[in-house]
Formats: sequence, structure tokens, C-alpha cells
Amino acid sequence: MRLGLSAPHTLARRLETLRGSGRWGCRLIDDLVVDSGGHSILERRFLELVRRYGFPRPLTQVVHRKGARHVARVDFLFEEQQIVIEVSGHSSPSDRAKDAQRRNELQDLGVQVFEYTYADVTQRSAMVARTLRERLQ
Repeated sequence: MRLGLSAPHTLARRLETLRGSGRWGCRLIDDLVVDSGGHSILERRFLELVRRYGFPRPLTQVVHRKGARHVARVDFLFEEQQIVIEVSGHSSPSDRAKDAQRRNELQDLGVQVFEYTYADVTQRSAMVARTLRERLQ
């Protein structure tokens, strides 16, 4: 899933057909993939937070284009609300400048972009949940 060769919903659908007596491995796989889909540990921690607080699962690693031009691949997209969430561990000035440019271009495409830091996701999960709930309503 991390490589984009499958998706959580595809695997879940396949597991449903495999469940049954003597198929104890299906439950183990369920436990392993519930927060999968992120490309980094921080992204998987965010997915865990989303699940723990009862939010709908966002799409992961969505590519946004303007015509044929690639604008950005985003960490998470709550498609119905057109809200992009980026989780960031970037700290260098050049990385922050690139992030700002991407955010501006995404907003030009009509999506709202919000960013949470490593500390937000790992140490201030209640704040992330509260603000995310407000933004998704």
C-alpha cells in the first residue's frame, strides 16, 4: 500500500472473501493495515489519530494537476470537503519555501490546505482532532 500498488479498501474487500474458519491470518492483516497508506511514520500516526477520533478515512497520496502540469502529491485529501492535510517534519528554509509554494498552488485549485507538524500529531492529538473536526464540518 505504501508503494501505491494496492489500497486499503481493495485489501479489505479481498479479506472479506477470504474470511472463515481456520483463516485466523485475516484478523492479523486487518490489524496491520488499519492505519496503512502513509509514506512515512508520521503519516501513519496521523491515520491512527483519524481512526481513533472517528473521522472518515481520507484518501492518501493524491496527485493534483492543473491541466497536464503536476502541482502536488498531497499527504491526505478529505475529498467531500476538498480539504488537504499535510503533515510535516520539514524544518529547512528551502523545504518550507517549497511547501508554501505548493500550498498556494493547491489553494488556487480550490482546495483548502492545512498543515500539522510532527509535534502536533504526536503530542497534541486532541488539538489536531478538535481543529480537524471544525474544518470538516
